[in-house]
Amino acid sequence: MFRPGDYNGSTMALRIPATIVLCLAALALAGTPPERIAAARGRQRLDLILHALGERGGAAAASLQERERLAREALEIARGLADRRAEALALRHVARCESVARRFDPALEDFFRSRRIYREIADKGEEAATGREIDALFASLLAVFSDLDRARDYHEAELQAARRENDAAAAALSLNRIADIDRARGLYRRAIPLYREALRLHEQHNVLCEPGILFGNLSDSCLKAGDRDGAMAAMRRNQADLDEKRLAQGEGRAQATEGQERLERGDLEGALASMGRALDIHQRHFVISRTVADLRTLAEIHSRLGRERQARECLDRADAILRLKADRIEIMAVLLSRAEALRRQGELDRAEALLLYCESESSQKQLYEKLRETYGQLSSLYTLRRDPARALYYSSLVKATWAGMPSKAVWAGMQKLLDQEASDREIAAVQEQRRRQVLATAAAAVAALVLVAVLVWRRKALRRWLRDRLSSRRQRLQRQKAKLSEAARRLGEGGKKRGHPVDCLGRALLHMRSEKPYLDSALSLKALAGKIGTNAGALSRALNAELGMGFSDFVNHFRIEEAMRIMSGDDRDEWDVIDVCFETGFNSLSSFYRVFKMHTGMTPAEFQRSRGQ
Repeated sequence: MFRPGDYNGSTMALRIPATIVLCLAALALAGTPPERIAAARGRQRLDLILHALGERGGAAAASLQERERLAREALEIARGLADRRAEALALRHVARCESVARRFDPALEDFFRSRRIYREIADKGEEAATGREIDALFASLLAVFSDLDRARDYHEAELQAARRENDAAAAALSLNRIADIDRARGLYRRAIPLYREALRLHEQHNVLCEPGILFGNLSDSCLKAGDRDGAMAAMRRNQADLDEKRLAQGEGRAQATEGQERLERGDLEGALASMGRALDIHQRHFVISRTVADLRTLAEIHSRLGRERQARECLDRADAILRLKADRIEIMAVLLSRAEALRRQGELDRAEALLLYCESESSQKQLYEKLRETYGQLSSLYTLRRDPARALYYSSLVKATWAGMPSKAVWAGMQKLLDQEASDREIAAVQEQRRRQVLATAAAAVAALVLVAVLVWRRKALRRWLRDRLSSRRQRLQRQKAKLSEAARRLGEGGKKRGHPVDCLGRALLHMRSEKPYLDSALSLKALAGKIGTNAGALSRALNAELGMGFSDFVNHFRIEEAMRIMSGDDRDEWDVIDVCFETGFNSLSSFYRVFKMHTGMTPAEFQRSRGQ
């Protein structure tokens, strides 16, 4: 500070420029502090987060969701500060959280991005460390997808999470993978509805890159489950889907060609519109190579129009797609080499599970070269398993000419499968028929031997039974009448001691002749036994043993005798047949005619006429 007495002209001349410089410096500093302060605060926040994530305590003790949130925040700050090293480190933290949460695909992609950044900035140590983490994650991945039970549990959890979040794409992919596992186990009927549900989600939301694989797997499952019509229907839908995709791609190529022509003529706005339509078609049908080409053409158009920011965005999108594809190809290469090693070691179940996973991943991410390699390994695996149908199916997929996807070659292969299936079914039917014939012949021979043995053992009883059965009904009635007469004669002579079956029969005969209970149409064995002082079982045994007849024949004998007596004494023709029927205890005229003819050999009307003669 200057006092008034110190003032002089020279001093004033020096202080004026200094003051001006200080004011300009103050103005310059006053314009930059917000940006510098924000950058400094971002740097401080980034360092704190990365330090906390790297410590064993602190953020490491927080929940998985909190750690992942912090890691993603650090990633955004690092990208905002253009700090490549911090970005790579944040990507590693994000990938670790994703791998713990069993989200293996995004974890692998983030690890590969991190390693690529370390490679770009020439940090060999961190690049190698990231590579070791990738190897550890692959070990976890292989442990899951080489074990069918654990793989299915993992995908079930993924499916439930996708349904909670209404993520149709993730749900369709999980359904596809669960169905693949069931198909690998031979549970074709359980896999079929899963494939169909995944295809239904695709039809509603267009979420699958390549539904042709699902159609092929559904057709194969239907074929193995014996549903030939379902297999053919799935292949027809596959062919229709491929035809629709070809038409759409043809339209996309036409729009792209039109855009190129307009670009050459200098019609930049028209070229922009045509290329935008082409890009929309190719993105909707997941055509990666065409999408990248369209994005680069759009970048060129935007650059000519002076829109550098839009041009840079298009190029960044194209580069991101290519980097992602390169990462996925590297992942599939490792998985396929592991599957090849498992197959050579004879661990076919684990190799099959891993190859089915590779098939699903390669098809949905359009890695056609790796998909063909997967098909080749699956064909070799099923050849080792002596499953020629599936080996033929996958070999036909390998030979497909249209972008490695199912087309005419696959259709021809499937037709071969169906023909072979029909031939195998006919052969199996013939073999089954022969087997049944052999079993029937053996059973008939055993039955014949048993029958001969029984006949030899029971020959006396058989002769008696045949004699009784071969004789006519009239002869049997005559014998029964003779037995009744003999029983009546013995009764007249005094019978035998009480308690003998004949005594029981004698009392029944006396009661029938004296009381005529047979005239009651409701007469029963139990009622008659009660009247003569015995039980129904004893009376039934007496009738069968002594007379060889049942209770109904015994009662009908007396009823017919009564009817014959009535009609024989009817000199004035006062009795009609129907009156005789109900008078003698019969309930219906038809039964009366039947029993009367059985006992006499003629109908009641004929008996009346013969009596008149």
